[in-house]
Amino acid sequence: MKQSKLTAVLLTLTLGIGTGIVDTGYLMSPRDALAADTATTGESTPQSDFKWSFDSVNKTATVTGANVWFGQSGNTESSVVIPDTVTNDGQTYKVTSIGSHAFDYQDGVVSVTLPKYLTTIGESAFAYLKNLTNVDFSQATNLKTIGNLAFVGLQQTTSITLPDSVTTIGRLAFAYAHVSQVNLGQSVQTIGEKAFAAMDNLAKVSLNSNLVSIGDQAFVYDSKLSDVNWSDATSLKDIGEGAFVYAGLKGTIPIPAAVQSIGNQAFAGNQITGVTFDDALKTIGTSAFAYNKITNTVTIPKGVTSVGIQAFVGNLIKEVDLLGSSSIGADAFTQNNITKISSPSAQLPTSGAVGQVATIVADQATVSIGDLFSIDTNGKTNQNIDISNLTNGVTYDQSTGKFDVPAKTTQFSFTWTLKDNNNQLYSGNYTVDRTVPTIKAHPSTIYIGDSWKAADNYDGQDLDKMTVTVKDQSGKTLTSVDTSKAGTYYVTYAYGNDSTTVPVVVAKKSITYGLIGSQTVDYNGQVQQPTLSNYSVSLSSGDSYTLKDGDIAVKDNAADAKTYQVDLTDQGQKNIEAAYGDKYNLTQDSSGATFTIRDGNATASLNDGTKVYDGQVASKSYQPTVTVKDSSGNTLGTLALSAGQYEIVGDDSKVGSYPIKLTATGIAAIEAHFSNVSFSDLSAVSATYTITPNENVVATLSGGSKTYDGKKVSESGFTPTLTLKDGDNVIATVKLEKGQYDIANDDSKVGSYSITIAASEIAQLKTTYSDYDLSKLTSVKSTYTILAPHQVSYTIQGSQSVGFDGKVHLPAASHFTITMSDGTKVALQDSDLMVADHENGVTDAGSYRVVLSDSGKTRIAGILGASNQLVDGTSTATLTVTKQKGTASLPDGSKVYDGKKVSQSNYQPTLTLRDANGTTQATIKLTADQYSIENDGSAVGSYSITLTSAEIKALQAKYPNDDFNLNAVKATYTITAQPTPKPTPGGNGGGGSSATPTTPSTPSSNDNSSSSSSTIVEPSTVAKKGAVVYAIKKIGLYGSKDFKQRSRKAWYVQKPRIYRPMFVVTGYSRDGNGNLRYKVRDVNHLTKNRNQTGYITASWKYVRPVYYQSRQKTITVINPRGVNGYRKVNLSDKVKNYKQGSVLKVKKVVNYHLTTRFILDNGQYVTANRKLVQMGHRRLPKSVRAKGAINRYANVNLTKKNKHYPKSAHKRFKVYGFDYSDANSVSHHGRLRYRVANGYITGNTKYISILK
Repeated sequence: MKQSKLTAVLLTLTLGIGTGIVDTGYLMSPRDALAADTATTGESTPQSDFKWSFDSVNKTATVTGANVWFGQSGNTESSVVIPDTVTNDGQTYKVTSIGSHAFDYQDGVVSVTLPKYLTTIGESAFAYLKNLTNVDFSQATNLKTIGNLAFVGLQQTTSITLPDSVTTIGRLAFAYAHVSQVNLGQSVQTIGEKAFAAMDNLAKVSLNSNLVSIGDQAFVYDSKLSDVNWSDATSLKDIGEGAFVYAGLKGTIPIPAAVQSIGNQAFAGNQITGVTFDDALKTIGTSAFAYNKITNTVTIPKGVTSVGIQAFVGNLIKEVDLLGSSSIGADAFTQNNITKISSPSAQLPTSGAVGQVATIVADQATVSIGDLFSIDTNGKTNQNIDISNLTNGVTYDQSTGKFDVPAKTTQFSFTWTLKDNNNQLYSGNYTVDRTVPTIKAHPSTIYIGDSWKAADNYDGQDLDKMTVTVKDQSGKTLTSVDTSKAGTYYVTYAYGNDSTTVPVVVAKKSITYGLIGSQTVDYNGQVQQPTLSNYSVSLSSGDSYTLKDGDIAVKDNAADAKTYQVDLTDQGQKNIEAAYGDKYNLTQDSSGATFTIRDGNATASLNDGTKVYDGQVASKSYQPTVTVKDSSGNTLGTLALSAGQYEIVGDDSKVGSYPIKLTATGIAAIEAHFSNVSFSDLSAVSATYTITPNENVVATLSGGSKTYDGKKVSESGFTPTLTLKDGDNVIATVKLEKGQYDIANDDSKVGSYSITIAASEIAQLKTTYSDYDLSKLTSVKSTYTILAPHQVSYTIQGSQSVGFDGKVHLPAASHFTITMSDGTKVALQDSDLMVADHENGVTDAGSYRVVLSDSGKTRIAGILGASNQLVDGTSTATLTVTKQKGTASLPDGSKVYDGKKVSQSNYQPTLTLRDANGTTQATIKLTADQYSIENDGSAVGSYSITLTSAEIKALQAKYPNDDFNLNAVKATYTITAQPTPKPTPGGNGGGGSSATPTTPSTPSSNDNSSSSSSTIVEPSTVAKKGAVVYAIKKIGLYGSKDFKQRSRKAWYVQKPRIYRPMFVVTGYSRDGNGNLRYKVRDVNHLTKNRNQTGYITASWKYVRPVYYQSRQKTITVINPRGVNGYRKVNLSDKVKNYKQGSVLKVKKVVNYHLTTRFILDNGQYVTANRKLVQMGHRRLPKSVRAKGAINRYANVNLTKKNKHYPKSAHKRFKVYGFDYSDANSVSHHGRLRYRVANGYITGNTKYISILK
């Protein structure tokens, strides 16, 4: 939209449509200002110069006019001082009011001093006085109201300070005045419409902390007004339409924190450069800040609900930050410099921010869309911006967001557009200025190890803006020139597509190296090698090299004692080349390193020897070896001695130690073999040969056994044999007699007894066989066993059943058998058996185990004989005492319908228990907790009565021997309909009473008078007259109560709960079969059947009350539009809206006429309408995922597609609520829809999966 057009719109809104400053009769023809005498006097003007009206009750006076032409006739003064008090009929009156038009045409008045008791200045009291240049308010400390046009056209040019008592300034009160400054008193709460309009000299206004509202066009056209103390206006809530339009406001305007609304054109056409808002703000009107000079960021607080059309049009705004979900008007941000929009929740409308003009100086070498924009609105980002009309050869890749700018390009421009569903939201023209620096560089040569940085080769401008790229000779890109190895590197300095490349050569330095160091060692008879730590490599570069094994060697190396030259090996030279060859050109110097072997003394030693006792002398197994070592302990060699060269002192075969000495022959042989060394004293060299006991002895001790004979083991003549063996060689066998062995726990009982060797016998054996290690004899054991006679077990089988008769019962042998484990046949006798744990028999019903009695065990053991032992057996035999059969009965019950449930009817049936003979065992009068009522209700019909499970369990415990079949006990409680009473005169059949009956009157068959106008008493589920019901299943609306097909007016299909059809009950009737009907009116306001009347069923299965009647602990809001919370029970004085899915805690339910309300725990009232809220906590899905391709629609009926998602997207949606299609249709049920961001999707689980 062009600026001229927008300006015309603004002027039209301001001047021609009632929101501007036009005021016919006054402001369209302001009077010219004339020079005037400003002299004043302190004396009151005579009372007689004024016209008066008096209030004799309150003793107050009002100036209603003048009797003279002040300053124009005779000696009248041009300065008027209105007296504080006047007299009338001898009474004193306080002057409290100046009446309307009191000073009309008093153009001679130059100054007015107001009286101290003045409270009101009337309309046009001092209007258009051409020479009034001074008004003195200082004495009027009780003034409260300044009327409309009171001082319009005031010629005073100095400031005005209103008394602190003033609360109201009327419409046009000071319009067209020439005052330079207005100081509001501390009590002014309202500034009237155009109160200070068109004041061409007004530069400053002082607001106060009690000011609540600034009226429409209050300061319109105050072109010099630039100083307003906004910070003091802490109570200001409303700034009216055009309040400061075309004023002279400049700089940043801090809108006071309490302001809630800013009217249309409120600040339009000023010089404002910035504006800040606080969280209390709710609305910003049309063109509120149009055509100012606001720059940088405009932040709209979260609480703002609407931003008007063209609200900020024609400014210099660069960034907009919308914190909430405000409704944004068309062209709200049009014609600015906006490049940043943050609006994650609010939706920018069509043409919301078009006509932008943006310019940037891009210092960066490459330009991307993110350098120019920051957009987050309507689900769109920078990548959604369409770029066109690019100049100077620049191209744009939308997929990467990058601009390709040709070399040397210093400026380019383009047009941009952001659309949503083909609707233009945001557009403009962008100019990008670029400064391309001069790029110069030179080649260079450096040496390995030198440092390098990009600045070393750069001679141009702005290195910090360059992109520096380094590549080696292969073209590989590096992070920098690699000064650790020789080579040529190519350095490129680039700014966008402008660049230059130079080579940097890294070269090697030439150095020498050589081996230095020395080492001296003692002769050891072997070829020795130098130690690395005594040598090092000297490099002329000052670098160091650590020698490695194999890097050096002795030249012409031998074992002889002399000095040798040490050289670097080929390996050493290669290692040095590997370490520094990449860095230097290497040349080796001659070696100055040496290795010296010198003479030394030696020592000799003999090795010891040892063996395990084998019966042979030591000399058969030992041949010693001499070891010779130098003074450093290094072995020079060894020599094996032969017989005659050594002596074994006391040579023998017994266990013990034998000394070894060298003979003279041996000494001579050693000295001859090691002729190059000298020994101190070889005769002192000795060793030891040791024979140790044989530890391989295995000892075994034989055991024994016998069959039980009543004698102890020690009395059985047992003589175990001890055998000692070394491998297969038997050392000895010893038969032990009584006393040479020990018996653990010696006894005569059946069992096993441990046999060990006596300690005295072990000591004797160790002495006898001392060459063997017999220490393990203490652990040698055997076993002597006394065997038991043969054991026989048994198994008892069989069962016996008897009926309970109160007598004691024992098992009879004829019902049972016994099987012996050895096959012995045994015939049971009655005395052989007993009931386990009940030796004397059992009486009560139950199943009992049958076992052998003690006498039976004794008898059967005698049958088996002494050679066999009877042991415990097993039994599966049982004796069962069964319960006796009995009967139980409950009497039926009944009552005539009284509106109460069965459980409320004091029904106490008597349970009768009888035994099998019909004898009464017990009669029990049941209480309510002892029986159950199936589907307990109050309606006419039959109800099944049964015993509670707890009562059955208690009776079974009390009568354990009787089976009364209690689970089958039933009775019937019947509620019969009340008889139809005779008509009651004055009944409510015609509707003459305003009261609502608890049991409604039933109209006659023809709804007027009938053959039967009797009053019908209905169950409590019948809706009251005037109440609202809804259908939960498909029902019909009929013209007659008999529901004939020809009288059917409409079908109502079964609908989802939130759209169930509703009806107001206006009366009652019954069909020919006595079925109750509701006479109703359709109150579904958006359906085709609205307001139709007729009959519907009153069956509880089809029709229910719309309003909850009882308290619920919690409720869930199910209405797609939510429900409101109110302060009052009549649902007025709204507090907030609770969105669909909100779970609310309920304190109680209250009645309101024929509806109900829930009182929440926070004290608010909400509706109890079942279509809008549901009891309990209904869980709604938080998100869903499409199973395949899916469409999103703008409407719930899914007819306006606004987005398609392919199957590959696996689209996940956040769910904000649910709704149904065909909401107002009576013929279509409606399909579930989920409300998601920007529309609706299907709720059919064939196409979506519920995630959570």
